[in-house]
Amino acid sequence: MKKLTYLYTIVVITVGMMTGCTPTKVFNLEPFGATNSTVIDGRTIVKESKDSVDVVASFVGLYQDYAVFDVEVFNNTNHDLLVSPKDFRLTPLNEDKTPYFYREQEQVGYLAIDPTEEIIKLDNRMVKEERRLKTAKTVNTILAIAGAVTLVAGATKSSGYREAASVRNTMALGESMLRIGLTKGAVDRSVYYSRMDQYSSQKDVWQQQTFLKNVIAPNSSLRGDVFIRYTSSAPLMQMSYPVGGDDIVIWFERGK
Repeated sequence: MKKLTYLYTIVVITVGMMTGCTPTKVFNLEPFGATNSTVIDGRTIVKESKDSVDVVASFVGLYQDYAVFDVEVFNNTNHDLLVSPKDFRLTPLNEDKTPYFYREQEQVGYLAIDPTEEIIKLDNRMVKEERRLKTAKTVNTILAIAGAVTLVAGATKSSGYREAASVRNTMALGESMLRIGLTKGAVDRSVYYSRMDQYSSQKDVWQQQTFLKNVIAPNSSLRGDVFIRYTSSAPLMQMSYPVGGDDIVIWFERGK
């Protein structure tokens, strides 16, 4: 199955101390109870079917707050099939398949995200960052100019004894305003470039996805990575995909 790009993060939790360490634990979800499964390159791939629609899935790893699954939907019907990443839901459950509660609240699970929607969100955030920096530049320039003007005013004041204190106060005020304007400008630019780099990297990930909202023609399929928020403490997770009035269900258990 398709490999995730280098931008994908497999979350590894390492517990170590200066005096020793324990084996590294990797978060993993293993399918179970599937009617049709196989193991390829150490990864279990399962297939479930209903009403001439097949779903093939395997757990790939983690990216940010999402569990990532390599999914392929086969349309074996005689009509077009509209699919979307948001058709998939991941529901956390207890070992006995009862609802899972976290902090006394039932966890109903999450729908998969739509990469196209994520790209739009990131574009909007980048536009806001551009506007925020532009506004900050204006404010910082005003502060710096005001500080410089105040410094000049203080320097040109009479140096008589009575005005010495006033001159010092004016010069101190001018220096503070100039320093704030210059320092804040540097900080604003640093924050801007950091956020823009982050948004750009995330956008690259979503732009590479192939499982998007689409129509699958009869006897065709669509394959790609599906990203779904997950509950890491839940022992079981149920992936569901609606077909007609029912769901195709694939079960995963947290690796031990």
